[in-house]
Amino acid sequence: MDAWLQAQKRENRTLGLPNVTISHRNFFYTGENTEENNRKRKSRWNASAIKQEADEHKFVQQIHEATEKAKSFVAQLNEQMKLYPEGYDATKMKDTQYNEQKELQSIYQTMMVKRRELEKLARQQHNKREYDSDEETDYETGTWEHRLRAAEMDITREWAVKLTEMADGKHHIGDFIPAHELEKFMKTYSALKDGHTPDVSDYCEFKIQAENIGYRLLEKFGWKEGQGLGKNAQGMINPVNKGATPVHHGGLGIDRPSELDRNDDEFKMYRKRMMLAYRFRPNPLNNPRRDYY
Repeated sequence: MDAWLQAQKRENRTLGLPNVTISHRNFFYTGENTEENNRKRKSRWNASAIKQEADEHKFVQQIHEATEKAKSFVAQLNEQMKLYPEGYDATKMKDTQYNEQKELQSIYQTMMVKRRELEKLARQQHNKREYDSDEETDYETGTWEHRLRAAEMDITREWAVKLTEMADGKHHIGDFIPAHELEKFMKTYSALKDGHTPDVSDYCEFKIQAENIGYRLLEKFGWKEGQGLGKNAQGMINPVNKGATPVHHGGLGIDRPSELDRNDDEFKMYRKRMMLAYRFRPNPLNNPRRDYY
């Protein structure tokens, strides 16, 4: 066999052909293409040949990004409080109560903005496909439900602390209602009893004054307060009111049982007043809460 190979090599050199080597596996040419032909085949079972992107922490990272983005609103809280309009009645409220209500309202609005961003992020995820069984979950962070709840608690922490501080020394649930919410509730009830339509619009206490840029711009075009918009002053007069927030993604036409009605007697009014106070009850453990009504 060796003699035959030697003779074959000599014949190939004479004819100018590449050498041929015979192995027990197969034939392969050697010569100019030796390195290319001797290149090892990739193994399907080689771990280094398989490159997969690790996406098990993508959901947690996106939640953290949304939380950090939402926390940026907290840094603007003091500036928002400075720009808050003077809409409260100073004769019925002390300075400390006035500042407390402004801060409370700012924190509540900031929390709602962050909650909407978190819900929008959660709707974009396929959470149920994140893991196949309980054996594959992380024991430190838990399932996607635990991580989502932890992110929600991080958002509402400041609001829970504020509610708990306001409820210090109070026992009856009716005492938890903030002063401006109680005043708004009683004005609505008095207007309904007198046969008037209560003004519960968002701009009732925060009307735009003459120092506003848009206000001055409209005045340059001949507009006066109380007139409608448009060339012939036939347009809308009152600003567009903020829409009601649906409870648990409720559809159009769902009524809120806590709203006052003309036919409510003093007992129904008291019950709805307690329903309003229940929203502002203390939350020392920062438990995630949902609107009951």
